[in-house]
Amino acid sequence: MKKLYLLALSCLLLTQCKKGEDGTRPGEEVPAKIDIEKRTVEIMKETAPQAIGTWVLQEVHINATKLYGAQPLGIRKDTVFKDFATLKLYPATRARYKPVQAKHPEFEGTITLKNKTYPVYFSLLVNPDYLFRSEGPQAFFLFDFNFPDGTRIPEEEDKLLKDLGVVGDNFSFQVQPKAPLMVWKGLNRGVKEIVFKKVQ
Repeated sequence: MKKLYLLALSCLLLTQCKKGEDGTRPGEEVPAKIDIEKRTVEIMKETAPQAIGTWVLQEVHINATKLYGAQPLGIRKDTVFKDFATLKLYPATRARYKPVQAKHPEFEGTITLKNKTYPVYFSLLVNPDYLFRSEGPQAFFLFDFNFPDGTRIPEEEDKLLKDLGVVGDNFSFQVQPKAPLMVWKGLNRGVKEIVFKKVQ
């Protein structure tokens, strides 16, 4: 009797877990089929233009336990910097993708901290959750300096940007239509979140 019960239970579990031809389990909604390439380009055409302009890093939320190397500014606990720096973004004039790809929009610009200005670059990669379910941030990217080739001596300001993780880290990217706000969330290092306010 016990063996028959276990056999019946096993059959029931296998039936419930088995996926159908559409890749779903019983009771799950069948996802709509999409053209991934086309939808990715559509998302980027909706999203990328909103990043262009001048932004104030209105709030930079720092996770003190993830700071790079020696803790900059003597930070020992989670901290929020207000109106920390200014970021200017525009479409990249020298594309790194050959040929240029609409699904990976590229940006150049500058970040200014304490009257020191440095070149920056990033390109967007669509977030699969947003692509298939319209959930979460629209994209991810690596934000880094864009110095010309050659040797340079780091300054106090660009070293601080690196040490905090404002530059040189991966972020999620989220904007809202017609809203002068942008949010980046750090994925690896000291920055938990940057809230931007558009000023131009």
